[in-house]
This record gives sequence, C-alpha cells and structure tokens, in this order.
Amino acid sequence: MTKVLSVSFEKRLKKIDIETKRISYYTTSPEDIIIAKLCSNRPNDFIDITEKDVLNKIDWNLLDELSKEVTDNIMSSLVSEDFILRYNDYKEKYKKWENWHLRGF
Repeated sequence: MTKVLSVSFEKRLKKIDIETKRISYYTTSPEDIIIAKLCSNRPNDFIDITEKDVLNKIDWNLLDELSKEVTDNIMSSLVSEDFILRYNDYKEKYKKWENWHLRGF
C-alpha cells in the first residue's frame, strides 16, 4: 500500500475533546484526509470530500502544498499522474465553493 499522508501530518493533528483517563485522541487535518481519500479513489471517499461541511473547512493553499509534497516524495510516477488528474479535477470543481457559507448558500 502506498503511504499517502504527508510526512508533516503530525504537526497538524488536533486533539479531540473526549474525556478519558489515560488516552488522548487526535484527528488529522481536513486537508490530510482529503489527500488520503483522493489517493484511494473509492467512490464513497469522493462523496465524503464533496460535502459542504468539508468544503467549508479546506485551506486550499495547504491542500496545494500537501498534494505537491505527496506527488513529489511519496508516489510512483504512474500513481502520481493519476492522483494529479483527480486532484486537479477536484480543485477545479470545488474550490469555487470556498467561503460558500459567507455568500448565503
């Protein structure tokens, strides 16, 4: 299996507020999750990353950085080309929804 998380993902982990005695829970950034789901190319994953709640949380500059990092450092050239096509398609279709909640949609 291809590793798809950025090598820097740990810097973007966010603690989840769950009351426990010994274990702390964390989640990755929305951008890291989007990259992983675009790499997997499963239909349900694509549905997940096109939800308005997800689109509202995306830092598109960070997403661009992570996509470049993943294609430059992690993937084979064949997998990378396929990912780049999916990523560019995703960005073209959904970046226009950036700040959709501010425009009354």
